[in-house]
Amino acid sequence: MHANHSQSSQPRFTKQNHLLKKLPQENPNHHPAQAACTKSLSTLFHSQECNAKILCCGERAIIHNAILFNISPRKDEVGLQANVIFHKQYWRVPLSDNMIGEFLRAYKEFMSHVQSTDLPALPIHIQGTKFIFTNIEDLLLVFISHMQDDDSRVNEKVKTALRMLVGKYGTEHIKDIATNNNTQPIEDLIDNYIMSKLKVSLVGEGGVGKTTLLRLLKGTAPPTEYVPTIALSIEQIEATRYGTYQIILWDFAGQERFRRLWTIYFRGSDIVFIITDSTLNNVIATKEILDVIRKDAPGVPVWAIANKQDLEGALSPELVERILGIPAFGMVAIDQARKEEMLQILLDAVDRYIGTE
Repeated sequence: MHANHSQSSQPRFTKQNHLLKKLPQENPNHHPAQAACTKSLSTLFHSQECNAKILCCGERAIIHNAILFNISPRKDEVGLQANVIFHKQYWRVPLSDNMIGEFLRAYKEFMSHVQSTDLPALPIHIQGTKFIFTNIEDLLLVFISHMQDDDSRVNEKVKTALRMLVGKYGTEHIKDIATNNNTQPIEDLIDNYIMSKLKVSLVGEGGVGKTTLLRLLKGTAPPTEYVPTIALSIEQIEATRYGTYQIILWDFAGQERFRRLWTIYFRGSDIVFIITDSTLNNVIATKEILDVIRKDAPGVPVWAIANKQDLEGALSPELVERILGIPAFGMVAIDQARKEEMLQILLDAVDRYIGTE
């Protein structure tokens, strides 16, 4: 805080229900995915450079914190009284008391010059982040995002979220919810405007282990016999919530009669994992599937899982990678002890997708 501010002009805020927590210190100027990309992808994606570049320009809004205040209507020399009703951290980007204080000072001065009740979509920049806000009566909702994010997109989200929140519960009931230490209804509604779904597709010939991989990620026992997937299986794995993304896994049937549907599914995918059983014949067939993906969905990133590494004669992941020309990871999907390893591969692929083009 600046030394020339007198105590009487300081905005005051209180932490209600211990909602503000001490967060691990990380550089707020760094995109969360970019930081993880530097640490993990340099080893996992050993054949490719990370070259992290933030996706922005309206495509994504990486909102890393949301905070709801109950503010007093005073805008005089006494200062601004602000109580925190709700706060949630979505990414590992710190939100300190000092940052909140800086924002409230700027907000107070800003509001003293605003004549209309309809706030303009102007962010307040604090320590390398953007505070984008809206208010209804004495409720102030703030989404804190990265410098690269599109202001209008985040502004639309925060305005809609608060309008729906007040419309559903009313301002007084919202305060009562917080007073009773039950902010889950607030969290659930705000999540709807911050969380995004990310579609990850598992594709490959029949019998290579796609469904078994899905079961591995779910933590359920592998099938004891091969039962072909009929057309499509869709799962949302509870553990695969990543930042502001809910990861939805699509398991495509590998039988020939279903392949005419692949083009439709590929084009709606954010990431594709192509699965092989690590035999030479199957890797060759997988290369043909990869060619179809490249033709039908040229912009979709594709990773390979060299499954069934426990079988005699399995090609190494390094050789599979050289044949296919994409990152490949060895796996034994029937080994439940490898769940965390497979989950890490999935999350690192998502991390690269979010943080790079």
